[in-house]
Amino acid sequence: MAFNATRVILSALLILAVNGRPELFYVALRWMVFGVGAYGAYLAGERGQTTWAALFGVVVLVYNPVFPVELNWTIQPLVHIATAVIMMTSIGAVRYEESPREEREPVVVKFPPRKRI
Repeated sequence: MAFNATRVILSALLILAVNGRPELFYVALRWMVFGVGAYGAYLAGERGQTTWAALFGVVVLVYNPVFPVELNWTIQPLVHIATAVIMMTSIGAVRYEESPREEREPVVVKFPPRKRI
């Protein structure tokens, strides 16, 4: 649930970034998209959804905050819109679902009888 809300909020921030914002906004946005993209790639990879894992992997590479990819100001809004579309469409495909816990038999430890002195 929280991962879905995060992707919706992040998509809205990516659309807001199209009109131009302060530099600190873009730095924070880069870190947020990087984290959500990395987590999405992990979830998709765990579920065997290789296409979504690859899409999130591309998002992680483009928004990498350590080695940033410098984009032209004419291309950057298109990348923001494409990333917002990827985030929104992934909500139906890549979901965080807790797996039901397996019920196990309780562990019973049996001690040997004590010897009386």
